[in-house]
This record gives sequence, C-alpha cells and structure tokens, in this order.
Amino acid sequence: MSGSIMGGTLLAALCKENGVLLPGCVLILEKFILQSSSNASRPARCAGWFRAQTFAFCVLPSLAILGYLLLNLPEYAVGHQTRGFSLEQRLLTESRILLQYAKLLFFPVRSSLTPFNDDFPLSDTLFEVKTLGAVLLILLALFFSWRWRHGSCRLFGFAVCWFFWGHITESTVVPLELYFEHRNYLPAVGPIIAVTAVLFHPQVASGLRVTFLSIMMAMSAFVLRETALLWSDSRVAAEIWYSEHPSSLRSLQFLLISLSKQRRYDEYLEVIDSVSSPLRDGSEYAVMRVVAYCGLREPELVMQAVQVAKQRLESIPFRSSVTDMLDSLADGVPSGECPGMSVDDVKGLLESVLDNQSPKIRSDVRAQAHEILARVIAPERNLNAIMYHLEEAYRLRPTTSVGIAMANILTSAGLYDAAERKLEDLMALSPKRPFLGKRWNATISEMRYMIQSSRIENGNP
Repeated sequence: MSGSIMGGTLLAALCKENGVLLPGCVLILEKFILQSSSNASRPARCAGWFRAQTFAFCVLPSLAILGYLLLNLPEYAVGHQTRGFSLEQRLLTESRILLQYAKLLFFPVRSSLTPFNDDFPLSDTLFEVKTLGAVLLILLALFFSWRWRHGSCRLFGFAVCWFFWGHITESTVVPLELYFEHRNYLPAVGPIIAVTAVLFHPQVASGLRVTFLSIMMAMSAFVLRETALLWSDSRVAAEIWYSEHPSSLRSLQFLLISLSKQRRYDEYLEVIDSVSSPLRDGSEYAVMRVVAYCGLREPELVMQAVQVAKQRLESIPFRSSVTDMLDSLADGVPSGECPGMSVDDVKGLLESVLDNQSPKIRSDVRAQAHEILARVIAPERNLNAIMYHLEEAYRLRPTTSVGIAMANILTSAGLYDAAERKLEDLMALSPKRPFLGKRWNATISEMRYMIQSSRIENGNP
C-alpha cells in the first residue's frame, strides 16, 4: 500500500499536477470510512506500525502540499497581477464557485453547463451577502465534518473533506482562471459515494430509494439530452451561449466566428456594434472591432476603430487574445485585405501594446507583440530595429523560434560568429525533459548546419 501511494502519486503528478492529492485522498478514506472497521480486526501489535505508516505516507505528503502552496503564496500573489482579479478576490469568489460546483453535481441546469464562464462575477469583499453566506456555509460544513468523523454521520464528513481536498490545488491560491467545471471530476467522487451509500443503507426504504434515483436519473437524462443537442449544433450554441453570457469575451468571439463562417455578415456587424459594457470598454473589444470592420465597413470607419483601439491599448490592460488578433492583422493588412488600414497602423497598434506599462499584462504577451513587430518591419531591412524587438521577445520569453529567427537574420547579414553565439545561448536553455530537450537540440543543430553552409557558400568558412 505504501509503495502504491509513493509510486502512484509520482506517476499521477507527472501526468497532471493534481495527482499529488492521492495521499490526502487515501488519508480521508482511511479516517472517515475504513478506520472504524479496520481497527477492530487489526492486531494490537500492528497498530503502532500502521499509525507510523499512515503518518509517513499520507499525512506528511499532504502537509507538504499545503506547505508548498503557503511557501509560494508571495509568487502566486504576483502571478495574479496578470489576471483580472487579485488573490483576495480569487479566494472570496472561489467560495461561491465551489458551492456552484456542488449544486450542479446533484441539480444540473443546462444553462449553467457552458464552456464560457469567463464572466463569472467577482467577490470584492467578504461582507457581500452571497460571499459571506458561502464562506460561512463552507466553514460550518468543515466544522461538522470533523466533529462527526467517528459517528454515524461520518459519510457527511467524508464527502465534504474529499470535495474540498480535491479542489485544494486548482480552486485556492494558484493563479488559474476562476471557473472550470471539469475541475470537479475528482472532487465529485466523494459526495457521489456518500449519497450512494446513504441511499443503499438497509434502513432506507426501497420506495424512497427508487423515487430519489428515478428523479435524479430523469433530471440528468433530460439535461444531458438538452446539452448534447445544443453542443452538437455550434451555430445555435454560439447564439444561445452569447445570449446567456453577454459579458463573456469568449462567447462573443465564438459567436462572431460562427457568423463569419456562415457568411452572415450583416448579423456579424450588428453583434459587434451592439456589445454592451463592461465588455465594450475593454482593449480586447476595441481590437476585435477593428478585425470585424476589416473588409466589411467603409475605410473611414476602419480608421476610426483603429484610433480607438490605439488609445485603449495604451491605457487599459489586456490578455493574449489581443496579440493573437494583431498577429492576424499583421498577415492580412500588407496583402490589402483591410481597406482603410495600413502597415503603419498595425505597427502603431503593436507599439501601443508595448507602451502600456500595466503590471497586469503578462510578459509572454509583450514578447509576442515584439515578435510580431519584428516581422512587420522586416521588409524595411532595418537590422538594428528587427534585432531589438527579437532580443526583447527572447528576453521576455526564451523560445527556439525567436532564437532561431535571430540566428537566421544574423546569418543573412553575414554575422556568422554572432549567429553561432546566439545558438550557444539557446543550447544553454535546453529543457531538462528528455523529449523536449532532444527536439530543442535537433532544431539548433539544423540551424548550425545552415550557418556553416552559408559560411562556405560565401567563402567565409
């Protein structure tokens, strides 16, 4: 058992981070369910060994997980600066989200089962009614679960502790997005086992059991059918999800993509122009409107949208979707796909991105902006400017693609020694993971061969 916990936890964690929760799950199962029956049958001479074994292989690893989260709290607090919420807001909001998860386990609602929950309302203070109620309810549940751990109500404690332990890594201090229903797949096991055990207890009447299960199965089957029908038709789903989540940027993007594929351009423009606040006030929406207007609105309106986007990008924080959209503009504008917009306008938008000094903008987003800008100005043959932006992109996010791009430009300029030094810098950053490291080094070897070939071709071996 100890070997399975050690090896299983290691292998599980290498597959997905919350695999580290296995020792805690075993501990909860032991303390709430198995201990009352196993103590009676275990020889007295084994009790001390078993307690020591449980402490070493279940308690200590679980405490280590909690200690790790606490020790990294300052780093997590900084990580939240790139989100649209603080660490305090996350913790308060997660109290309401966890109760929402628990409710949907047994009372599923079709309208709540959607891939777009990026508009979940934040809790700003503890003293908001819903937030305070959620926090108090969670504290009471944890208190009674511990108090009843040895009694006839220990199944309640098992369900509560398993559920909250299952969410300890993804729904507490780690700066992930707030709401994802798929985080429930492990935490749901405890409550479902507890409810099932109660239903099939000998003292529960068969009629009550059948009635409850019939209601649950009928409700789940109905919601499953409605959800499957909706998800099977992306065109209908896009419209319904946006109507249910009008403040979700992702639901708006999904609807616009759907309308564009169907060539329903009048509705496409109507949707983009009818977006309401707070979504309408963001940088993402401003750039999205530029993309939407390209080729569909008059050049004058495109130019106005570009100016608004520049102003927003300089002052309002944004996410990676902005640079993704600018990347598509950088490809389409030079080929004339957007009348009313020039390459200089694309450069201006990217420069506005880099001028925004908000700490909420992630470094990889800035790196992508530098990389795109280097590509946009490449036709100007300004080596210093191109290398500056690639160097900045590499500093903010060292990747083989940027490093190889720099080596390639240096090689084309005949600066072979500088290109070789850049490859040496890249080699020093080779990932420790064997497969990634092998691919990384193979890419560098290919570039080194190209440099050597260019040297020989140009008489500079």
